[in-house]
Amino acid sequence: MQDGRKIEPTVERGLFDHENTTPEDLNQKRMGAIVRERFPHLSEEDQEVVRQHAVAALVTVQQGVAAKTEKAAITLALPHR
Repeated sequence: MQDGRKIEPTVERGLFDHENTTPEDLNQKRMGAIVRERFPHLSEEDQEVVRQHAVAALVTVQQGVAAKTEKAAITLALPHR
């Protein structure tokens, strides 16, 4: 733990995190910068909407991976017949 926060493995944190960035910083700063770079023609408000959708998509994928990993662990723990 660092500053009371759990440090997540890089795979769970994403491809954009190479500096152990806190999730809050990753979501606000890095994703914001990526959206501004890819969609400079959008207003700040629209860029924020895109950022929020991107973060929601990442969370959904991470939850799916976690559920799949948990299911695999349970399957491995069951006795084989």
